[in-house]
Amino acid sequence: MKFQRAVAALGLAVGLALGSASAGSATLAPVLPGSQGSLTALGGPVWVTFLSKNAALVSEVWFFGSTNPGPNQHPSVVGARFLWANNGAKFSLYNHAVAAVHTAPPLSTQTIFLGNFARGTSLVFGLFVPNLKNTTFAPKGRWFYTGAPNRNADDNIHAKYTVLNPTNTKVGFEDLCKGTYAPTICSADNQKFVAAWEYNANVFDVKGATVTPEPVSMTLFGTGAAGLAFLRRRRKKQQLEA
Repeated sequence: MKFQRAVAALGLAVGLALGSASAGSATLAPVLPGSQGSLTALGGPVWVTFLSKNAALVSEVWFFGSTNPGPNQHPSVVGARFLWANNGAKFSLYNHAVAAVHTAPPLSTQTIFLGNFARGTSLVFGLFVPNLKNTTFAPKGRWFYTGAPNRNADDNIHAKYTVLNPTNTKVGFEDLCKGTYAPTICSADNQKFVAAWEYNANVFDVKGATVTPEPVSMTLFGTGAAGLAFLRRRRKKQQLEA
């Protein structure tokens, strides 16, 4: 019974620690469905395929490789690739770059090779929404990025990851700014549009990638595992001494 109570106490402590970490981020970002981990390469070739879209706004999907440009709203796209626009446009409204795929929808007939990446390499995608444009905070349109909330101007998660199998991960973008947590930054956007947080504005499959949890989660998990191992050894020692 003592061992069981100790395990329960340890579990509660780890749970409270996780809750505290979440509560800390919740002061800036709401608890939304989506991943706070990183999209990382499995080691080797990586491909991306358009799956679907469900958005009235035009948006462009860009690939930045391992570069993390967020939360910059006027990022340098030197070395980045314009993959496609959800309306099949050939030229980017950000810098007139040519899309890798620029046929009329559906775009899912083509798969784009992104390159070979070492295992664990962070893979960063960006979503450019030209309709969300204001002079001060988004000179040409609004940018959102995969990954942690602080990569985005409104401090929200804008990409939901779904691990489909060991080699494929589905990414779904939310294309609207969340005014509640950044009223000044998002005010112009929210006058016309309301974010639904369905993460289906632009959806695509990344082959050769998976989701790696944030370090804080892994640290807490490791601490919990070490604590359980210590309790088992202590219990065994007490039984031998009895």
